[in-house]
Amino acid sequence: MEESTVNYWGFIVGILGLFLAIYSLVVQIRSNKKKEPIYFIKSRNLIRDSITQYENLSVLYSNKKVDSFTVSKILFYNRGSDVINRDDIVISDQLRITSKQSVKILGAKVLQTTKSANQFRANLRKSRNCVSIDFEYLAKNEGAVIEVMHTGVSSADLIIAGVIKDVQEIKHIVISRKSFDFWGNLLFEGKLKFLFPLGSASALFFVFSVSIWQVFSIDTLNAYRHSIGLTREVSVTGGVANLIGALLLSLFGVTFFVPFYRSRMKAAPHGLELYDAE
Repeated sequence: MEESTVNYWGFIVGILGLFLAIYSLVVQIRSNKKKEPIYFIKSRNLIRDSITQYENLSVLYSNKKVDSFTVSKILFYNRGSDVINRDDIVISDQLRITSKQSVKILGAKVLQTTKSANQFRANLRKSRNCVSIDFEYLAKNEGAVIEVMHTGVSSADLIIAGVIKDVQEIKHIVISRKSFDFWGNLLFEGKLKFLFPLGSASALFFVFSVSIWQVFSIDTLNAYRHSIGLTREVSVTGGVANLIGALLLSLFGVTFFVPFYRSRMKAAPHGLELYDAE
């Protein structure tokens, strides 16, 4: 057997070994179950406290005067792979939507739930100025969209508090669209948003094609380079290095850029799309 043929088989085995290593890593990561409750908040301020400068103007909510009024939409769900059960909530510090400083919560209702079996409920507790959250269980990507009316002026006036067993914190995910620069908004949210995934896929396809050509058709590639006036020959080793680099970039793109791109498009998982509706 020729030495070049032996090298090719060695490269094939190496690439297969890399794929198996990546697959094992993915399986291991997915097998690590954890509870991960998260929430998003977006708000629309309808009345600000500037109305107090007008003596003959007052706004009533349930026959009570309010100086400011904001409607907040809260998306709460379990992003983790482990199920959160009612028994996982610590009785002495139960889940609740509460306000900061002197903001008063006026009302709340559940707009959408993933499924009726979750038995998700949100009840206003006027005496404690909070909204209690209760459910039977939440599997992965299951939760609810809750509407809360309050006297604050922004999403920063509300938080979700409470303790869940085996959970370090209930994460508040903030997507700040205003923080993106011009090109970020254009590529992720504007008319050119399709260019990001298309361009990335095209670049990786090109690198894969050239690398495979360099690994498995090295003689043809060098002959082509000589025909266009390039005297320096390329090696199989360089092709393998490029191929491994392309594979690592693909893995990085799947694990980082794809979730990031999807998060720019929407926050809600399937069944809770009402949160993203205007």
